Amino acid sequence: MNGSLQAARNDVVAARHSFERALQLMPGSVDALTGLTLLDLRAKAPAQAVARLETEIAKRPNEAALVVLVAEAHSGAGSQAQAEQALRPAVSVDPGFTAGYAGLAQLFMKQGRLQDARLEFEGIVARDPSAVGPRTMVGALLEPQGKRDEARRSYEATVSRPEKAPVAANNLAVIYAEQGTNLDVALQLATLAKQQMPDDPSVDDTLGWIYYKKDLPSLAVRPLEDSLKKLPNNAEVLYHLGLTYAKLGDNAKAREALGRWLKLDPKIGGDEAKRVLALVSR
Repeated sequence: MNGSLQAARNDVVAARHSFERALQLMPGSVDALTGLTLLDLRAKAPAQAVARLETEIAKRPNEAALVVLVAEAHSGAGSQAQAEQALRPAVSVDPGFTAGYAGLAQLFMKQGRLQDARLEFEGIVARDPSAVGPRTMVGALLEPQGKRDEARRSYEATVSRPEKAPVAANNLAVIYAEQGTNLDVALQLATLAKQQMPDDPSVDDTLGWIYYKKDLPSLAVRPLEDSLKKLPNNAEVLYHLGLTYAKLGDNAKAREALGRWLKLDPKIGGDEAKRVLALVSR
């Protein structure tokens, strides 16, 4: 049994042993480091996670997954400034750093700094209109402010060369899918994002959701299941997958996915997901 499954079953001791063993066999393994970091944060021991990760980030300062882990550990330790310090350079230089943009936006949201941060990144764009990272960040900061149309326009201005702006392309594809508009364009954008970020589970979720919206559930299942493997406790992915299973007539899998969704975050999906869950539970 692997560490992630043991952790999901709250077998913390066994999970920690599995992750530590994996780290011995594969030094520097991001999966093992992620597992141990999450266990440390769950145990209210962020300093232990920070100490472990600082050694790794010194060896690989530009590895996106490690940067996110370091930021999460610093945030867990109450050091928001250090978390921000870890994420800022990364989003400036890596237009494919999905988790970095999301993490930085969440950090600013927690601090009540969304508006100030957006104005700052808009200033960077004004000085350098070709700055993809800051342009993407503007859209990422507009979304949690509820300004989705403004975010859409910002992403649209960013993706004139979508191969250079995969996160913006993915985020714009999500907006189109949610609005049920420009679905063919959304699919093109998400496909380009997938080419640039082949291992990113958020892109798989986007692709699956677009296929669902295009009434092609048989094509939606695979990317959504791939996304769930990497994001097993993501309510949005479970919601998308549950609705897809229901449309395919697989009520058992739909019940299981939507049941997990309901426990995690029933606000995502809202009444639609609850209605489908009721139908597949009859």
